[in-house]
Amino acid sequence: MEFAISNKFTFKEYLSVQMNILYSKIWIKAWTIITVLYLISYLIFFILHKNSILNSDLYSFGLVLLVVEIYLPIFVFLICYLGFKKNPRFKELIIYHFSEKTFSITGESFNATFNWASFYKIQSTKSCLILYQSSMTANFVKLKKEDLFYIQQLKTYLESQNLPVKISMSL
Repeated sequence: MEFAISNKFTFKEYLSVQMNILYSKIWIKAWTIITVLYLISYLIFFILHKNSILNSDLYSFGLVLLVVEIYLPIFVFLICYLGFKKNPRFKELIIYHFSEKTFSITGESFNATFNWASFYKIQSTKSCLILYQSSMTANFVKLKKEDLFYIQQLKTYLESQNLPVKISMSL
């Protein structure tokens, strides 16, 4: 099993992957649901009690929920924008080479090779394969429909090696 995937990320694709990662977490989904429920209940209380809710603790609590819910995607956007703008490697054509023993990345200005055992976790989103080197560092491989056959082979191989793999095969 050896294959290579080459691609170049755009800012929009990179931002999409980061937002998918953020909103795949259960705590952010719960936070969003609680905020929406709060807003609905706040509007009902506001209509029924004519401004008296503005002085309650419920109003202050809900304001914190709302502010965090609004600023979280804005914060992620700004982090992605600054990271993408300041890192010239994002703008390079990158070739990802997969083999049974190693994973290597070759760009115009860099080259790196990793053993499969060195990865912390391997997972996928709707359009991207994410290879975590640690809980905070990862390599993103943009996938196309024609790559799914190879990714299925890779998934089978990595599972046989007892590596932490969560790859879904939908694109």
